[in-house]
Amino acid sequence: MLRNSLLLVSLLLVAALGLASWFARGGGERATNLPWQVDVLPDGASRVFGITLGKTTARALNARLRKIPQVALFVTPAGRMSLEAYYGNVSLGMFEARVDVSLAASGGLLARLAARAVGRQPTATGAWRLQLTESDTGKALGLPIAGITYAPKVRYEKDLVLKSFGAPAARIDVGKRQVYWLYPRRGLALLRAEDGRAVLHYVTPSAFAAVRARIERMAGRA
Repeated sequence: MLRNSLLLVSLLLVAALGLASWFARGGGERATNLPWQVDVLPDGASRVFGITLGKTTARALNARLRKIPQVALFVTPAGRMSLEAYYGNVSLGMFEARVDVSLAASGGLLARLAARAVGRQPTATGAWRLQLTESDTGKALGLPIAGITYAPKVRYEKDLVLKSFGAPAARIDVGKRQVYWLYPRRGLALLRAEDGRAVLHYVTPSAFAAVRARIERMAGRA
């Protein structure tokens, strides 16, 4: 999901001004399901936007959003596979954003889905996008959501990020005037461009080490 970060962002300045106005009214005291409201549960799972990672299925999210996503299996040049459901532009929580979720699937299941795929297309990142059979798409929708990529239309200025999310545990510069703000205890990696464009990646806290490792490889640290 990290590879699609910049492709997912569509920005509206009017919406950004609306967000600032909402904060000025003190709306944060009344609202729920906001991007910075991540609950870490006693069993180690986390919940954001009313989605419990590792438990809530894509089908349950479909019913909530009243939208059927585009489901596909992605295979990187290195052979790494991920199963994703792309919802496009939706209202999740109070704000509008483009949303993509990764689905929890074992290596064996991913391999079987790949073997039964009915077509494939190259992507700009070099990965292949595999089209699943209708039956396998239905099975995929019954899988739990493992991660969320949330690309808001509003711009995230530094002061807004600090006020809403707090100070990050670390910041990693990945080039092109983009910096990841890391919140490992909440399983959140927030990619922020210098102009305020942002993409938020949510996983369970236990899965965050792998996300950080990929970010560090992007930054050339590994």
